[in-house]
Amino acid sequence: MKVLVVDDNRLDRMMLSKMLSSNNYVVFEAGNGVEALKLASLEKPDIVVSDIMMPEMDGFTLLREIRKSISSKELPFIFYSASYVTEKDRELAEALGVCRFIIKPVEPRELVNEITQALLDISSGKLKISQPTPIKEEEYLERYSRRIFNKLEEKVSQLEKEIEKRNRIEEELRKSEAQFKATFEEAPIGMSRVDAEGRTLETNHILQQMLGFMDEELKGKLFTVFTYPDDVELDIDQFNELILGKKDQYMIKKRYIRKNGTVFWARMTVSLVRDAKGDPQFAIIMVEDITERKEAEEKLQQSEEKHRTLIENIQDGVFIIFDGKFQFVNEAFARLSGYEVEEIIGMDFRHFIAPEDLEKVSDYYVRRQAGENVPHEYEFNALHRDRKTRLILNMTVALINFGGKVATMGTLKDITERRKAEEKLRLFRTLFENSTDAVFINDPETGHIIDCNETACKSLQYSMEELLDMHAFDFEETIPDKFSWDDHVKYMMNKRNVTMEGLHKRKDGSVFPVEVNLNILVIGQKKYMMAVVRDITERKRAEEIIRQSKEFSETVLNSINDSISIINTKDFSIIDTNKAFLDVYGLSKEQVIGKHCYEITHKNDHPCYSPETCPLIETLNTGKPSLCEHVHSAKGGVIQNVEVSAYPIKNENGEIVSVVHVTRDITERKRAEEELRIKAQLLDSASDLIYVHDMNGNFIYLNEAAYELRGLTRDKMIRMNLRDILAPEYRNFMDQRMNDLLEKGEAVFESVHSGKGNTLMPVEVHSRVIEYGGKKVILSVTRDITLRKQAEKLLKEKARAELHGFIVSALPVFASGVPSRVRDILIKNFSERFEMNVKPRFKDEMKQKGINHDPAQLLTAYMIWVSGLFSNFGTENKTTIDGKKEVLEFNNCPWRNEARGNPIFCFICRSLAKRSFTWTGLKGSVEQKSSIASGSKMCRFEIQVRDEKK
Repeated sequence: MKVLVVDDNRLDRMMLSKMLSSNNYVVFEAGNGVEALKLASLEKPDIVVSDIMMPEMDGFTLLREIRKSISSKELPFIFYSASYVTEKDRELAEALGVCRFIIKPVEPRELVNEITQALLDISSGKLKISQPTPIKEEEYLERYSRRIFNKLEEKVSQLEKEIEKRNRIEEELRKSEAQFKATFEEAPIGMSRVDAEGRTLETNHILQQMLGFMDEELKGKLFTVFTYPDDVELDIDQFNELILGKKDQYMIKKRYIRKNGTVFWARMTVSLVRDAKGDPQFAIIMVEDITERKEAEEKLQQSEEKHRTLIENIQDGVFIIFDGKFQFVNEAFARLSGYEVEEIIGMDFRHFIAPEDLEKVSDYYVRRQAGENVPHEYEFNALHRDRKTRLILNMTVALINFGGKVATMGTLKDITERRKAEEKLRLFRTLFENSTDAVFINDPETGHIIDCNETACKSLQYSMEELLDMHAFDFEETIPDKFSWDDHVKYMMNKRNVTMEGLHKRKDGSVFPVEVNLNILVIGQKKYMMAVVRDITERKRAEEIIRQSKEFSETVLNSINDSISIINTKDFSIIDTNKAFLDVYGLSKEQVIGKHCYEITHKNDHPCYSPETCPLIETLNTGKPSLCEHVHSAKGGVIQNVEVSAYPIKNENGEIVSVVHVTRDITERKRAEEELRIKAQLLDSASDLIYVHDMNGNFIYLNEAAYELRGLTRDKMIRMNLRDILAPEYRNFMDQRMNDLLEKGEAVFESVHSGKGNTLMPVEVHSRVIEYGGKKVILSVTRDITLRKQAEKLLKEKARAELHGFIVSALPVFASGVPSRVRDILIKNFSERFEMNVKPRFKDEMKQKGINHDPAQLLTAYMIWVSGLFSNFGTENKTTIDGKKEVLEFNNCPWRNEARGNPIFCFICRSLAKRSFTWTGLKGSVEQKSSIASGSKMCRFEIQVRDEKK
């Protein structure tokens, strides 16, 4: 709560500020209204306490200026004044909006209570903030001037009376002043004179010597400047009571601070001198240095207190030994030993010492009595009255005068439990400091961290000092605030011991998972909470990996079509299975788990023994994976051929604890293998070459006939390429042949293979594109056509001879049937072309046209070309070869005779239609063929390749 105190009297202002500050108010001070307005604009107060009569700006004007501000209209304002307050003053103040009027002098604490009550009344609504009564400026100035004028009149009147009174006493003062001056200067103690505000007016030389200051340095300074800080409040309180007339004088013991900073104790007596009207004039302070006396008193008091406490309340054993025997013991000593006091008196002190320390204690006693310097405090083991209980005692001893003789006096403290506790504490501290887990000790009420170990600092990245200034909920994410902490503590108080998981936040903001073990500890009457915190980041990561791995494993197992089961090696019971296993046998997991594997798979009541092979037993015997084939009984009694593999699962000691049992249904494979075996026998017995190769020509399969062709073994042959068995001139056509096969899917063609000893063998190949292993491959059936080719060769040679003879014999015949203008040219050109240029020109024309025939088609193409010579008597006659079709075009034919009488037409028909040079003959209707005779300028014939396979 902020309070603005406004008073031109510095002492009044200081006293009021101190009282308010001691009651937890924040106080701002101003010496007049102008200063107050500046402060109020910078630090808005919660209440203003102001005097009325002040220089520069009085209280009325200050109040009026404050009420003009919108933000200050609700600001409580209290007048605290002793200057001639009348009813008219009150009326003006209330019209300006004052809350309360307090008349000086008032007891400071009463004033504080008044201010506090005013604030409470305002906040509760009992006291409303008075809003200023609207007053015209002229009226305000008139009322204000009248109030000020009246006050000045009163002041002048009072001053006149005071002057009169002063004149009467001035003479008396002058008379006594000389006497006072002499006494003041010559006094044997320190003396000073201060005004009503506590400022030093003058000092004598004794006080100057005490403080170490000159008189000029002391003048004008408050007496509190030289007062020790802890004694200032007491000094001001006493001085204020003196000024307020509650006492005429007072005496206190206080500390002063010298110029050099040293402190000394003094007894200060203060008397107030008042004027004739009773108003404070100045105070006389007498200071007596009592430092030595104070120190002596304190020492004496401490000594007396120490001995009195020792005698009356000491819990330690006290004893006096003279001549080796106890002369005095207290009750505490008796309780320690287990004896009564009366029993101990006269006993030898050695009776209480444990054997292991008897020599040491006795030696120290004798040597001390002899005046040697031996330890005056040490520990030893003592025996209880029962002679079984051992005590650890701490003894402090000294020599005393006992009846005029030297005796030993000492005290014993039982530190047995302390030693045990220290040992436990030492052990706890060792564990605490060296624990790999973070350990925190918290205050349950506040959550404040009382202690922690280095591991805690490292884990959270804070220093020890930083952590000890923090609360648990500053870094525990699951307990974000004090409210959550209180709920957490309530739960803990019921459970006492809890293990839970949480999230800790490091200094860098990163968060990590922790496992927290919490315990409530009670030490004395105080409860503490101990938290042992373990970083479980790796564990969480491992758990997540295990969870994901388990889910992954289950997903993988259930996605495998093979039947998988986990078998316990002790009794062959099933531990777990995948979905495929359950589906095969038509059972649920509950019906399978715990059953013997042979009960499910073999429908037997015993495992498989010799002569049957059990992969589980074999794996147990060898410690290695095993594989065999079995016959299992599946759902509905269906018999399955299966391939069974067993894989061992070992523990950390290398012992097999379970076996992974994998079963694959190979019934279809067995059936396919049998069919394949039969087909392989049939293929190997075939005389034709059968082989499969990929699109690059690499062999995948060859039958026996293929191996015999080359005279190689199966291993060597399978590593070869198709190019390796083709005749060299046919290898260049392989890529084109592959492309054609991929496009058309199937083809029949002739080729030449290289056999034993690089012999060449003409073959007819029937190739087809098939799927194998998800890829396209070529299956070819190849037949040796050597004999057929030899027969065809003979036929072709015979036909060629007949053709040649026909041409030679026919030249004069058909030439005579040609018009005379053509005949000579025909005979000449034909002879030259046929005899001299036929073969070279055939090759050149084929090359220019980009036609590339394999050897099997080359002869046929040549025959077509030769026949074309006879059609070139017209203009632009053509012969073209297009795939399987050969096309003859006759343009602008020069003859008009009957078709059967045309020698060229007859030649072509005889050469191509009647001779079977791999052609089916002319394709076309009779009308097309006879169009030549009817004078058509163009006639087109198609000749198609004959399918020789048919």
